[in-house]
Amino acid sequence: MGLASQYTWSDGTSFNYSNWEVGQPDNHNGRENCVAMYPHTGKWRDDNCAGARSWICMAPIAATTLPSVTTPSATENTECGVKWKSHGEYCYFLSDRPRPGEGAPMSWYRARQHCVHMGGDLLSINTREEADFITTHISQTIHLKMWLGANDLDLQGYRWSDGTPMLYTNWAKGQPSSQYGEQRCLSVNTGKENTQPGTLNDDPCTELLPFICKKPKTGGTPGTITTTPTIRGFCPRGFGGIGNRCFAFFGDGERDRKNWTDAAAACAALGPAYSLASITNSLEQAYITSRLQYKETTFWIGLNDFDNEYFFHWVTNEEVAYENWDRFEPAAYQNGILALKKICLRSISARDDNKWVCQYHDNSEGFLSPTLNSVRTVDQSGSHSITYLFMGQKN
Repeated sequence: MGLASQYTWSDGTSFNYSNWEVGQPDNHNGRENCVAMYPHTGKWRDDNCAGARSWICMAPIAATTLPSVTTPSATENTECGVKWKSHGEYCYFLSDRPRPGEGAPMSWYRARQHCVHMGGDLLSINTREEADFITTHISQTIHLKMWLGANDLDLQGYRWSDGTPMLYTNWAKGQPSSQYGEQRCLSVNTGKENTQPGTLNDDPCTELLPFICKKPKTGGTPGTITTTPTIRGFCPRGFGGIGNRCFAFFGDGERDRKNWTDAAAACAALGPAYSLASITNSLEQAYITSRLQYKETTFWIGLNDFDNEYFFHWVTNEEVAYENWDRFEPAAYQNGILALKKICLRSISARDDNKWVCQYHDNSEGFLSPTLNSVRTVDQSGSHSITYLFMGQKN
């Protein structure tokens, strides 16, 4: 809309009517000097003038002719290549409206592999100028948010995946929101659905999102992400291990059981490297089954679909590469509006062989929690070397 920073109409007419959305104008970060109207409500919001949006023109009712408007045609960027955008010393690729195989929504891990294969990495934002450039272009996409390179997978605070220092942050309201370490990768809002364009969210790394790649204009060559060999550590006293993971059983009594939320919080309270357990292959499943063969209780694990119903992810942010569902699972849990909200590991018996079932998250059960090995390596490929604690809970 044709308003400037002092809220005057661009055609010079008197400003004697307004229709602001609640909380607007707010001049976020001192960079919102233009006004936009949102179609679903008709309400106004102040916005960054550099953002790309649709617009409304006005003409007198008696007007019979309109001036011609020439839209600049897109030119191929010879420095960066087809579909890449040039800015400063870098090239940028936005995976919006992809053709098959050209960057469909992916997990953070797979998006990064895609960027590296194209000679770059997931986007890092190092200056406000670069942030403004990105905000302008993501405002033109059809998506709500897109993956960036920032992550906390090594549990040392957020860092850019390309190794550059994280000097720029612009968190969305209420972010970061991770409670149990279940959201360790960052995305950027595009401005859709009343989000603030250019603001950052923490999200589960396995969520499927479009993404933004970045590569230098010189020196960017296709590559691959190599898995760093895991250094074999030692299990703590009283623990047994399988592969690069260690396991122990604690708190088998009925009084120690918790619901899923409290179990996740109890794990997180043990330290930054603790969370409800993930089970990533059949060997780990078999080992857990053997350790629990005389237990009749049910144990919570970290698989859940709180963020996106029917889309399951591990609270550890690892990709779901292995599943062990019981027959007819996952199935809706018949309890009003709650369905498929949390996943548990069934108690051991000859009948169910520790199969996974859906269960209401307020039930009190035992739970499995991982902690660190004496040596731990994270290669940002979706795998971790961790130790499991088996902990019981109360009714």
